[in-house]
Amino acid sequence: MNNYLEATEQCQLFSKGFDAIEGLVMEWGRNKSSLKKNLKEILSSKESAAPEYGGLNAGNYLLSLMLTNSKEMRQFATQNETLLSASAKQALSYWREHPAFWLFFSIQEL
Repeated sequence: MNNYLEATEQCQLFSKGFDAIEGLVMEWGRNKSSLKKNLKEILSSKESAAPEYGGLNAGNYLLSLMLTNSKEMRQFATQNETLLSASAKQALSYWREHPAFWLFFSIQEL
């Protein structure tokens, strides 16, 4: 992928795929009994600087659980096969092979 147009097209395809699965991931998390306690805690947290962002934080939590776990993505894709668009299936397939990961760093001024 050496040119800007190809890169832009690929980014748009992945964005469409992500948009298609985002709501389904939220539904998956709400229905997963093992996550109910954590979600309730995130949604009811008053310690955050902005407690009104509880829903956003819960969504980010669910997406991070899904997109860092190849096994979970495989099960999710199987369970939602009829609901997923072609771009969503393609994005999930790529993410299963290349799951997200956490990277922590700090920038120090010299």
